[in-house]
Amino acid sequence: MVSSYQISSETIAQIKLLEGFRARATPLGDGRWAVGYGHVASTKRTSIVTRAQADLLLRYDLNVISEALSGLVYTPLNLNQIDALGSFVYNIGLDAFEGSAVLRLINAGALLEAATAMEQWCHAKVSGQSQEVDGLIRRRAMEKALFLKPEGGWVPVPSRLVVPYADAPCLSHDSTGDEPVIEVWDIVEVTPTIAEIDEPAQMPLVADLTPEPQSEALSDAISPSEPAVDETVLFPATPSVVRRAAPSKSTLRSKPKGAVPKLDYGHLAILGLIALGALAAMGFAVSLATDTDVAVRQNPQTLARAWAIGITGLLALSVASALLFRMLNPKA
Repeated sequence: MVSSYQISSETIAQIKLLEGFRARATPLGDGRWAVGYGHVASTKRTSIVTRAQADLLLRYDLNVISEALSGLVYTPLNLNQIDALGSFVYNIGLDAFEGSAVLRLINAGALLEAATAMEQWCHAKVSGQSQEVDGLIRRRAMEKALFLKPEGGWVPVPSRLVVPYADAPCLSHDSTGDEPVIEVWDIVEVTPTIAEIDEPAQMPLVADLTPEPQSEALSDAISPSEPAVDETVLFPATPSVVRRAAPSKSTLRSKPKGAVPKLDYGHLAILGLIALGALAAMGFAVSLATDTDVAVRQNPQTLARAWAIGITGLLALSVASALLFRMLNPKA
């Protein structure tokens, strides 16, 4: 017997997606009404809910299912199996679950058979007729996969060692009945075969991994005519495909001591223009400060303008001098 449990938030979110949200009550066809995410117990014709209220109603219904399962299930279950049962029971109802083969198989310890029995509950009444519903098939597949998912991770099933074959009857079940109706169709039995390790026809092995030599024309087209310095082979299986690697810092040749570095004349021209502009600005500032007109020379605005232009020109000249020194002495 399992203790009371709480369904995970991930499964609750999945149930919301599967059920869909209804703000107003929707008739079910049997005199009952559903609202929110499938709440039926206290729903009336005039019921209206918000998404927050529908979430609370869903959690209340799942708590009722949780308490009921604690008295119905006697086999220990992990969290994934509990979540799968919560979604399954919320869909088919507690009354149908109590009389289902799923519960009997779980209590008998046949968990794999119980998961398979979930797939039988894929029929519903549509326009008064019982038929398979694609939405229920997808929901049963999701719940079955969650029920069989181990908490410690999936168990590998090598296809070479475990060869599947069809040897099971096709199941058909009406969700309105208590017992599943099994219809046996004629199925051609396929004898299972296990691939032998020493049988090369079943499992071909690559004995020789040496790449085939390429033609001379292809090699000349891909490979350089002369070996390049610091070349790296990217693909060992195709040695003719090569790529020139960027030279590392260690391979850079150092300049002899005392050698005059080459100057970029374009940069020198720009520095010259900056220097000429700076000198012109400083000369203009000096002319303003030493103007022959006493009124102009003693005007505060003229002095401020002269100082601003002179300082700007001095800064430009300093920057040009520093850049020129940096070009002439790159290691300084």
